[in-house]
Amino acid sequence: TLPPVTGEGTQREVLTFLGSWSYDARSGLTVFSLGISSAGDPNGLFDPIQSNMLALALGFGPALMAAIPETDVTGDAAKLAGLVVASAILGDQVVQDGKVMVYGIEAEQTLRSLDTLESSRLRIEFDYGVELGFDTRSLGLPVNIYAKKPIKVRYKNVGVEVDDSREGLDKFGLVYDDVSFEVEDPGQWTIDGPLGELLSVTDTRSGTSSVWYEVDLAFALDLGVITLTGATVRLTFTEGTTALPEFELRGLALSVNVPGALTGSGMVSLGSSGVFRAGINATIIPAGISAAGSLAFEPSTGFCAIEVALILAAGIPFAQSGLGLFGFVGRFVSNGQRSFGDVPFDDANNNVDPVQKEIDWHQLEPANKYAPKPGQWALGLGAVIGTMPDTAFTFNALGMLTLGLPDPEVIFGIDARLASQPGLPSEKAEGGTSVGLRLIGIVAIDDTAVKLGIRGTFEIPKLLRLKVPISAYYPYAGDAYLRIGSDGYVNSADPTKSRLGEPVSLTVLPDIIDVKAWSYLMVEESGLQNLGGNADFSFDGFSIGFGAGWDIRWSAGPIKLEAAAKVLVGIGTNPLMLVAGV
Repeated sequence: TLPPVTGEGTQREVLTFLGSWSYDARSGLTVFSLGISSAGDPNGLFDPIQSNMLALALGFGPALMAAIPETDVTGDAAKLAGLVVASAILGDQVVQDGKVMVYGIEAEQTLRSLDTLESSRLRIEFDYGVELGFDTRSLGLPVNIYAKKPIKVRYKNVGVEVDDSREGLDKFGLVYDDVSFEVEDPGQWTIDGPLGELLSVTDTRSGTSSVWYEVDLAFALDLGVITLTGATVRLTFTEGTTALPEFELRGLALSVNVPGALTGSGMVSLGSSGVFRAGINATIIPAGISAAGSLAFEPSTGFCAIEVALILAAGIPFAQSGLGLFGFVGRFVSNGQRSFGDVPFDDANNNVDPVQKEIDWHQLEPANKYAPKPGQWALGLGAVIGTMPDTAFTFNALGMLTLGLPDPEVIFGIDARLASQPGLPSEKAEGGTSVGLRLIGIVAIDDTAVKLGIRGTFEIPKLLRLKVPISAYYPYAGDAYLRIGSDGYVNSADPTKSRLGEPVSLTVLPDIIDVKAWSYLMVEESGLQNLGGNADFSFDGFSIGFGAGWDIRWSAGPIKLEAAAKVLVGIGTNPLMLVAGV
C-alpha cells in the first residue's frame, strides 16, 4: 500500500506494465508484446515535449493519413511531405504553446520462427495527447483568429510498423487501424480585425464521447430593423476512425421588423452531406399579405426541393358558402425523398411511433423535409381556405396533397385553426397568450402502411388546456390499431408492442393547482398487454381498452395536496374476457 499523498498540487501517478507471449500452433506465429501506461499524471510518462511543429503534425497528421486511400502511394507520399513542410512553416508562425504528452507505449513483435527475424513484424503504438493554440496575428492578415485557451486532443492506438516481409520503403508504415480520437477541451477562441467587429465566438463545446465539436458565433452588428442571429459551426468526427470531419453550418438566420410596414425572417444552413438549405418568410403589414419560400439543393445528386406559400389579405369567395380561398401552397421535389432525420424519438428506448413520426415530419421547417434520393420525385399542391366575413379569423385551414413517385407515396396534411389568423406552413403549434383551437392532421399512404394522425389543442391561457391526440395505423403486414389517446405503455422486449403517446387530457388552472382529467380509448388488432401499466389487464386477440382518471397536485410551501383516481376497462377476444377495475 502506498503512503498517502500530501501537499498542494501533488498528484499520484500509477504506472501499469503489461506483457504477453502467445504461440499459434496452426500458423506457427509467435507474438511478444510489452507495454507501459500512465494514469493520474497529466504530463504522462515523462515531461511534455515542447514543440509547435511536432504538436501540429501529431495533432492533425493521423486525420490526414486516414483520408488517404491505401492504393494512392503517390498521394500518400505527397501528403506526408506536405504535412512535414506545413508543420515546419506554420509551427512557429501560427501554432503557439504546442506540446505533446505521451500516456502509453506498447510494442508488439510477431515472429514466424524463434530463430530468425525474417518475415517478422514490429509494431509500436502510442497513446498520446496534444495541446496547441493558434494565433494568426503574426501573419499580418486582415482577419485574425486566435485561441485564448489551447485546444486539447487525445489519440489512442496510433503507431508505426516495420514489416520485414515487404521490400524497400514498403516495410515502413503508419498504424491507425483501431485509432480513437477525442476532443478533451475545445479551447476558447477569439476573432479580431474587421471580422471580429462582425463576429464573436460565444461558446465552444464537444458532444457525447467527443465525436462532434461546435463553435457558436454571434453577430456584433447593429443593423437597426434587421437582426442577425448567431450561427453554429459543427464538425463531426466518425467514431472508430480519424477520417476528416464532416462540416455543418447551422442556425444562421436573420429577421427584419419595420414597425407598421414589414416583418420577416430567413435562414441558411449547410449540411454535412453537402445539402444547402434556405428559407424565407415575410409579411407586408399594410397589404396583409404573407409569403414564404424554401429551397434545398445538392448538386452532386441533382436533388432540389422547392416549396412556396402565399396568404392573401382578402379571400376569393366560394359562391354563397361563406368560405373563401385565402392562399396557395406548392411543392416540387426532384431526386429526393422525405427525410425523417430531424424527427425526434418518442422515448428513451428509441421506440418510434409511426403516426407521431408523420406528425413531427409535417411540422418540420419546409427546407428540412426532403433529402437526396436519385430517381424519386414529388409534387404537391394546396390551398388556404377560411371564413369570408372576418377574413378567415373564425376558421381557416391550410391543406396540401403531395404525390411521390416512382416509390408510391400520397401525403395529405392539414392545419386548421379557430379564432386565429391563418399561418404559414413553417409556423409550429406552440402555446401563446391568446385563446385558440388548432387541429393538425396528416394522412400518409406509402408502400408499408396507411397512417392517420390528428393532434388537437385548445387553450385559454392560465385557465385550461385541452389536448386530443388521435392515431390510426393500418400496415399491409403487421398489427393495426386505432387510438384516441394512449396509455403510453413501453414494451422494452418488443418495441412494436409499445403504445407511445399521451391520453386525451383536460387541465384546469395549469401551473396553479393542475387539476387534470384524462382518458383514452384504444382498439388493437392483436392484443393489448398491460393496459394502463397494469399486468392484470392483458388481453389477446382483437382487443379494446379504455381508461379514464383525474389527478390534482397543489403545493404552497410545506402544505401539499395530491389526489388521483382512475378506472380501467378492457375486452379481449382470444379468449373472450372482460376486465374492469377502479
